[in-house]
Amino acid sequence: MTSSDGRFKFAARLGDTELFSANGEGFLRVKASEVKQGQELQLQRWSSIYGVLMDDGKPVPGEHLDLSWIQEYDLNRPYLNLHGTVTDDSGNFKIEKVPPGGMAIAIRKALGAGNQGWQSIKLKRFTTRPGEELNLGELGKNGLTPSSQ
Repeated sequence: MTSSDGRFKFAARLGDTELFSANGEGFLRVKASEVKQGQELQLQRWSSIYGVLMDDGKPVPGEHLDLSWIQEYDLNRPYLNLHGTVTDDSGNFKIEKVPPGGMAIAIRKALGAGNQGWQSIKLKRFTTRPGEELNLGELGKNGLTPSSQ
């Protein structure tokens, strides 16, 4: 927790660590090795994304969409789960509180009988700027934009 004036201090740790901070106004993710002693860090305003999920020219209602980092999982870095949404009856989606930077949006492909688990299938990679509301347009369920199918 930060003090009333926003200051904080961590004990030294081995290895390359990262700092994460978030509140209702913004988000910050930075490698500890990039922070100089006494340096002020500033949260970046959240972004948001929206679009429509399509399959064979038709909107896809009730589909789970998940937000993820562009980089793949790395055992040497902490992993932060991100949130998602479900498409509405017209295939529309909107995700608020998207961290600025390189992101991806994915659908869930069911594994096995009875939907006992799923695999994330990335549909689109994108980069958001702080405070941006980004239109991802029409996304094809198979990962292609409808116009390129």
